[in-house]
Amino acid sequence: MIGEEISSKEGEILGLFLQEKVNPGLSAEETIEQIHSQDGIAIAPHPYSGHCSCVADKINTLKFDGIEVFNSLHRDGYSNAIALEKCNGHAKLGGSDAHASFMIGNGYTLFNGSYQEDFRSSIKDRKTIYGGNVASIMDFVYYGARVAYESSKTILKLNRVDCPMSARISRVSDSRKMSYFLGCLAFAFTPLPVVCTLLGDRVLKHKGRRMWKETHNFPLRNE
Repeated sequence: MIGEEISSKEGEILGLFLQEKVNPGLSAEETIEQIHSQDGIAIAPHPYSGHCSCVADKINTLKFDGIEVFNSLHRDGYSNAIALEKCNGHAKLGGSDAHASFMIGNGYTLFNGSYQEDFRSSIKDRKTIYGGNVASIMDFVYYGARVAYESSKTILKLNRVDCPMSARISRVSDSRKMSYFLGCLAFAFTPLPVVCTLLGDRVLKHKGRRMWKETHNFPLRNE
């Protein structure tokens, strides 16, 4: 099964069971049409995210096949709750949104059967079950430190993997590369990943709480 996360003008959309690449930058409606034109499945991931591009209330006006109502990277608790509450008549799915191998399986979707066509049928018939646990603080701390460490290797050309980051680094001056390198080392081998993760977690929970209040028409206080 081939899948792709596509950046539409109205937010990110997942296409599953694809035969060819879907063009980014189209409207959400056009993106879904391209997915369905190749007999694919269109999913709305993290539809009420406070930090990712998302389709929000369009989940019930566009022709989605399923809605991600549990995303393990969204620790705020509010965005997943809003997605579940707003999901109306679609298959409900869970996902890890894994940015590293150790995050795979944090969120999942259960279905009857063992094969990909069973999965497709379960989504179409709205017979999926979502589950999982949110990623831990330590998952984010380790991920941040690992990214910084691998970036330092890329700058020193110890990491031979061809990737967009190495292409961007190759275009900057040597002095800037050195500043990047020192910054990566400082982040990877100091308490900075812990501090940044805790601060980021607090900010995202604040955003999620505000979205919940706005969605439910609660009066907002200065927090």
